[in-house]
Amino acid sequence: MDPSILPRQVAASFLILIFGCLLFFTQQKSTFRVGVIPLFLILLWFAYGFSYFQATNQIEATYIILKIGIFVFVGWVVYALTKHKIVTLERLSLMVTITGIITTLMAVGNMMLLHSKGVNVLEGDNMYKVNATFGHKNLLSSFLFLCLPMFGVQVAVTTNKAWRVSLYSFGIILIGILVLLQTRAVLLAISVCGLAVLFLLIFGLAKHLSSLQKRISVLIASGSILLLFSCLYIYRDKLSLLTRTESFIERKNLWNNTLQMISEHPIAGVGAANWQIQMPKYGMQKFYEVNYTISEGLTNFQRPHNDFLWVWAETGVIGFLMYSLIFMFSLVYAYQLFRKEESLSLKIGYVMLFVQVLGFMVISSVDFPWERIEHPVVLMMTIGFLAATHDTGQQWKGLKMYRWMWLIPVILSMYSIFVCAQRWKSELQLRKMYKAHAAGNWQRLVVEGTKAQTPYFNMDYYSIPLQWYVGVGYFMQDNLVEAKKRFEEAYQLHPYQVHVLNNYGACFEKEGNHTKAIELLEQSHRLSPTFSDGIINLSGAYFNAGRLDDAYNIITKFRYDEQNERFKMFALTIIKVKLEEIIKIEKTTPFATYLKQIVSDDKRILFEYQKSEEHQTNLLVWLQKQSIRHRIQ
Repeated sequence: MDPSILPRQVAASFLILIFGCLLFFTQQKSTFRVGVIPLFLILLWFAYGFSYFQATNQIEATYIILKIGIFVFVGWVVYALTKHKIVTLERLSLMVTITGIITTLMAVGNMMLLHSKGVNVLEGDNMYKVNATFGHKNLLSSFLFLCLPMFGVQVAVTTNKAWRVSLYSFGIILIGILVLLQTRAVLLAISVCGLAVLFLLIFGLAKHLSSLQKRISVLIASGSILLLFSCLYIYRDKLSLLTRTESFIERKNLWNNTLQMISEHPIAGVGAANWQIQMPKYGMQKFYEVNYTISEGLTNFQRPHNDFLWVWAETGVIGFLMYSLIFMFSLVYAYQLFRKEESLSLKIGYVMLFVQVLGFMVISSVDFPWERIEHPVVLMMTIGFLAATHDTGQQWKGLKMYRWMWLIPVILSMYSIFVCAQRWKSELQLRKMYKAHAAGNWQRLVVEGTKAQTPYFNMDYYSIPLQWYVGVGYFMQDNLVEAKKRFEEAYQLHPYQVHVLNNYGACFEKEGNHTKAIELLEQSHRLSPTFSDGIINLSGAYFNAGRLDDAYNIITKFRYDEQNERFKMFALTIIKVKLEEIIKIEKTTPFATYLKQIVSDDKRILFEYQKSEEHQTNLLVWLQKQSIRHRIQ
């Protein structure tokens, strides 16, 4: 559970509510013209809105559509305020810079607090404890990076020496924090932006340079490229190791699953907030070697660590195009404004805005800043400003924005605040539900899980429907009727969640409906062949249905676990019956004689099972080899 998203969405909604009302009541003309980027923003929001009809879980889709609407209207509000000359580059950068300073102080305070508790953030994974209310160090790092260009703008435009010294001081501290956090996505963004700025300055200032300066600039650019490729060659082994890290392999698997999702739903997408539901459909076994908790259904992903793929998968090709075009046009506008501007301080300012947009784009390619609140809000402020500044004085007539249309963000923000309040209540209830689940208090689990479910919240932040928890509570109290009902509702919301499929199938098995149970349990097994509970239940369903060979083949795929009593019970039952069947067929053969010696010895069977697994051999093949060794001895 991330306690920072909802409060920040409420704060952003309040700002939209206030400024939406101000624009409605103070806009003198009945119409207001906007350019291309605001139109792209609206079309992106519409793409999210239309994806509602593709969504399996429409409650989650509604929440995301509201959140994206807030982002869109942040851009619109800043666009309008810039047109009215209320927002200027200096004021915009000042707001973000102050936010960056506050965040920097929070990060420093977080480190000092950890140090006071005896935690050395430089040791092991302790740096992950530094998040300054952002939920994760990488999110903190990426937000600080987005604030950093605005420090540069303020340094360029301010005339106050004391403030400039403060900016340098906090900027150095901020950069130091980025170095300590070592977020690879941010380091990649810094590298890309550094090269981009180099070429931007060289070609953007070419007309102001002498022939000698131009030659020197070309040499610097060529040298930089040569240095980059030299580093890539020299450190190719380390780069190769980077692509073999668990984090990279995990991301690659997520991207592969997402591309399969896109290939199936390229036009309309799977629906806002529904990537997390569809992702397991494309296989979880590939994650086993890097993180077994994923294939066990204990770890679930809410996004693919690539916002471009995420937007396409959920909203279809229109959403993807709009999302991409917003970045492309913003970069072009920043470059054009940089080229056209005569003031050196403003030139630097537009370069910094270019860096911020490009940096977000790079981070968005390998992470998920679009999922947050603060990252997109800062981005949309910059994009709104760039679009308005570029459109000022243009011949392009643009889209008409009628005064009454400002009521749309006002109503949207009010509804967003209401929905966030309802979801916050459910989040508080989730804590009680999790405690009851961990304690095995099944009656309390039913009560708290039922209270957490509302028309605005029906799935937790592990992508598990709340009805599944309620179903578990009823199931453990032997109330099969209610349990089955809850699991069915959970199945409708998330048909690819292995625990939902497993428990729903177990209900049918308890009823004696082996066919339906096997259908659901086989689906779970296809999604994650090493899912332990799924293997046990499917083997039991096969056994009860008289499919002994299938039961044996499935249960012997289970990795031996001495602590899992349920596995040992199922394995012994199925293996014994299988061995007795072989004894009846083989009768007096040496192999049958050998099996008769071990068939009633539980410890011996489990010992041989473990040994066969260690030698990566089928149990029956292993037992045949052992019988031969036994005869030779």
